[in-house]
Amino acid sequence: MIYCLDTSAFVQPWHERYPVDVFPSFWKAIEDWIEEDKIIAPEEVMIEVQKVDDDLLKWIKSHKEMFRPPDAEVQKEVQEILKRHTRLVDTKRGRSIADPWVIAQAVVCDAIIVTEELPSRGRSPKIPDVCEDLEIPYTNVLGLIREMGLKF
Repeated sequence: MIYCLDTSAFVQPWHERYPVDVFPSFWKAIEDWIEEDKIIAPEEVMIEVQKVDDDLLKWIKSHKEMFRPPDAEVQKEVQEILKRHTRLVDTKRGRSIADPWVIAQAVVCDAIIVTEELPSRGRSPKIPDVCEDLEIPYTNVLGLIREMGLKF
């Protein structure tokens, strides 16, 4: 199985839930899965992470091989997603820019999306809302940890 990670699946665990100094085995397992091509993300996720120059950014830069450039198939899928979910990206605030790319990359690679976002069920959809609408499998980081079989 392949997992396509959203920006929140890096930022929240790194800073809040599973910091590397407390859960080094989690981050080592992530690195192993990156090497095995089980964990991927679109380049747009790396661009979002670059907004803050910190240790997470250094870690991300040392694992560039997980980031996929948008090919023609992914670009086409992004267009279809945005036609159906026009409010997925907040262009005024520059937020959620990577979201359609994460979803499209997951569709093209037949991957499970990993996000810490929760469904909004409101006017501006989040990744889980789109996944539910399009029947795309998704989970959160805890679900990924369980799938990896990690025990702390």
